[in-house]
Amino acid sequence: MLFGRGSVSHYCRVLAIIVLCCFSAFAHALIYDNLDAEFSTVGTWPTSTKQAGYYGANYAYSPAGVGNQTATWNISIGADGQYTIDAHWTTDTTRATNAPYTIYNNDVFIATVLVDQKINGGVFNRLGEYTLQAGTLSIVLSDNANGHVSADAVQVDYLAPPLDNPVPTISAIDPNTISEGGPDFQLTVTGTNFVNGSVVRWNGSDRITSYVSSTQLTATMLAVDISVADTSTLTVFNPLPGGGESASLTFTVVVGNLPPDGLINSPAGPVSILTGDSIGFMGSGTDPDNHLPLTYLWNFGAGSGILDSILQNPVAQFNSEGVFTVTLTVTDA
Repeated sequence: MLFGRGSVSHYCRVLAIIVLCCFSAFAHALIYDNLDAEFSTVGTWPTSTKQAGYYGANYAYSPAGVGNQTATWNISIGADGQYTIDAHWTTDTTRATNAPYTIYNNDVFIATVLVDQKINGGVFNRLGEYTLQAGTLSIVLSDNANGHVSADAVQVDYLAPPLDNPVPTISAIDPNTISEGGPDFQLTVTGTNFVNGSVVRWNGSDRITSYVSSTQLTATMLAVDISVADTSTLTVFNPLPGGGESASLTFTVVVGNLPPDGLINSPAGPVSILTGDSIGFMGSGTDPDNHLPLTYLWNFGAGSGILDSILQNPVAQFNSEGVFTVTLTVTDA
């Protein structure tokens, strides 16, 4: 009996230690400095201690640029869940007011957050709260800003298990009609409640899908999907936890070549000018079944004496008095 009681007591102590260890692993925010192994740069990022308030031994910085220089923290995420992400920087009068931190989870874009690094230096500033999947969290600071950017440190804190994914809804697909026999093409789906991991389904079969935002997805439709004229259904599926499948929208594959759409963008309406004045015209076109390239033909009205133009955005000089109707014809391939 004594041995039995001793065994039970020992087991309980070990179990208690395991629970405490598991709790401690998620109880504290993890900080990643610019000198840690998770940090890497593209381009020239010198380090400095000139400005006070940096975390660790120093900070890295870059002058304003066009986005070619980046500082990245690649952080291993051990579990799906809700996380907060914060950034630490040093302030200076030369700092950018729009320093861009872009967040990726397993190479999927999550968000870009613009921060003012002229203020709030020397502390961790919240970039946001995000639902992340286990794998790699990448936080990328680029030089695409209006001043110097400071890459000092980031902080990641686990909050809780992931919330249940919502059921998605779809309101539009673009295009929603195409002619039969074309190549693979990209489809844009608009709706609500999309998540990182949402999948567009064609007649119930998954298609390669890219998450753009909670209201937009893009997906690659296959040539075999549109090999014959038919109607198909498009849905969006959100994975567990929670999740589910949206109601469907109809996609139509038609016989033959659909006509393109043309638009005169400028001028937007009737214009009065003096004889001898010139007007710049701007046109655009889209083709629902992607038969490209498009060609443009402008006619400047009977009696204008102006030759037709095949430029997309021509300039025409009107040397004759009168009222002229200008037309744009867009033709697909």
